Amino acid sequence: MARALTENGARGSADAWHDAVGRHRPAHGRLISRVIAAWVLVASGVLSLVFPALAQSRTLPTRLGGAPGGSDVAPGASASAAETAGAFAPFSEVSPAEAGVLAFSGPMAADRTGRLLMVVPAGDGYGVLRLFPALQGTADVPFETVYRRKGVVASGLAVGPDGSICIGWNGGLDCIDPEGRVGHLADNLLVGTIAVTIASDGYVWALRSAGGGTSDLQLVRVDPGLTRAQRVLTLRRTVQGFAGNGLAAGPGGSVLLPVIENGLHRVLRVEADGQFSRVQGFFQLGGGVVLDGAGAVYVPGVKRPQSTQEQRNPQDVVFVHGDGIAAEWAARFPLQPSGARFSGHLALGGDGTLYLTRWQRVMLGGAPAERFVLWRVPVGRAGLTARGNAIDFRIPFLNALANPRLDAPHYAGPVVAARGAVVELLGINFDGKRGQRRVLINGEPAPIQVWTEDRILVRIPLTAPGGPVAVQVAIDGVVSNEETLEVKTPEVPGWFQIGSPAHAATLRQLSTVSGYSARIIIAGVTDSGERVHLEETMETPGLFQIRLPNGRYQARFSAAYLQSAVMYGNNFSYLGSSFAPVQVPEQATAFRISDQNPVVVWTPDLMASPPAAAQPGHQPGN
Repeated sequence: MARALTENGARGSADAWHDAVGRHRPAHGRLISRVIAAWVLVASGVLSLVFPALAQSRTLPTRLGGAPGGSDVAPGASASAAETAGAFAPFSEVSPAEAGVLAFSGPMAADRTGRLLMVVPAGDGYGVLRLFPALQGTADVPFETVYRRKGVVASGLAVGPDGSICIGWNGGLDCIDPEGRVGHLADNLLVGTIAVTIASDGYVWALRSAGGGTSDLQLVRVDPGLTRAQRVLTLRRTVQGFAGNGLAAGPGGSVLLPVIENGLHRVLRVEADGQFSRVQGFFQLGGGVVLDGAGAVYVPGVKRPQSTQEQRNPQDVVFVHGDGIAAEWAARFPLQPSGARFSGHLALGGDGTLYLTRWQRVMLGGAPAERFVLWRVPVGRAGLTARGNAIDFRIPFLNALANPRLDAPHYAGPVVAARGAVVELLGINFDGKRGQRRVLINGEPAPIQVWTEDRILVRIPLTAPGGPVAVQVAIDGVVSNEETLEVKTPEVPGWFQIGSPAHAATLRQLSTVSGYSARIIIAGVTDSGERVHLEETMETPGLFQIRLPNGRYQARFSAAYLQSAVMYGNNFSYLGSSFAPVQVPEQATAFRISDQNPVVVWTPDLMASPPAAAQPGHQPGN
């Protein structure tokens, strides 16, 4: 017997429930192999889903391709355009083809030309990769980096009808328009984002988990200008969604959401006002959903077993559902006796190619291994990006700055250089687009000395202000991320450093050293004639930093610590421990801080030779 569709207690008959979910038919540019190596080798009951204050259940529209009762023409397209996209063309099952073996998989999208995009971890942030320019067999899948960002982990990717690319991360959105301009939004309503999509009206939707994981779900809608996020729908905590590509643009500004509740698998259509309807039920979903321009829905999953053999060895398929389509699935995948699973990552391009990845067994070098396999499914019906633009360039990414004159590889402070000095910029995609090339320091163009794909030498303008300034790489209106440079002037103090992060790490790891204490005395005269006398301690053993104005100085360093030793007898039996104080003799150095010499790094002996080990029984400890 059917349960309540919503919490208000509205009920339907068992036949109505069967109609709703049970009557589906029987069940290249520059390649970045170096980047890949660095990075990667590096839901439902009877729809008791929503709170009635936020949404109401509606009857399933008879035609999915438009508003309820409307036509199958994709939003914004004419009837002839829909026919061109194959809206009324016969549909038959197609054969998937292996496109490559990957060590990674991430949320996917595809543009008007059918080029595949994927977002993956990169350093402490993420990178958007693009398949370039076409697949090269099954051994090597060449990608290039379109965009990178530091400091956040991506969880969703989408291409909009106009060609814009949006990346969802845990707490915000980054969107790239067709001109290469990047917009950002951080909002508490986007914390826990697990999938994103761009609707036909330009609004960005995010599926988030308020409690973590893939349950306790909410749908959030963000305006096209990335200025305001609004919660549209809250599902019951028992409803499970899918991370990665578990949200897709639907017709008329709606979105499609695959869910599982009480073991029942289905796809919902959710409108901008939070109202929802059931699209179709499926035996078992594998994660992810896409819609083509004719209104057909594609979801990977497992077909209903028709035999004991199929129960033991499930058949992976891509289900398809749409008006005029008799087939239950678009493609069946080769059986995997050892088991396989879809990643939940898929995309449908404007050329009618459906991409997805599956974790399965492969042969690498004659030996079996488990990897992600990228599959191409030529469904022949274009995705919703078919009429948009395609971003065919790469956005510059600034990874780090350096002062080439600073001969101090252990320096741990900011990059400091004087006006007129040359600074090195390191990154990628500096040749990612044709156009006017500039380096902006504090928003002003700086004289360029050398420009390559991953390295630029630029001179700091004589008019640059002192102190921290922003540095960016720009090609026409496409601008990189910011890095900070400190312009040294007489008013801006320099840096004096003792030790290094490597020394600090070594001292932390030495279990035989405890109680490390260092005394530092700095004395001198500034260029303005002021005397300086400082007595400091090394709070972080192995690393000390201080800012000093231009002048001449002398520094003295001394330290002490306890050295422990553990003594063992025959058969490695424990005999005892000894602790001995160690004194590091005082050391001194003279140095000068100036605009042309803004950083001084001194590495004295931070440890001394330990005294002779005590004999067993002397100063025993536990």
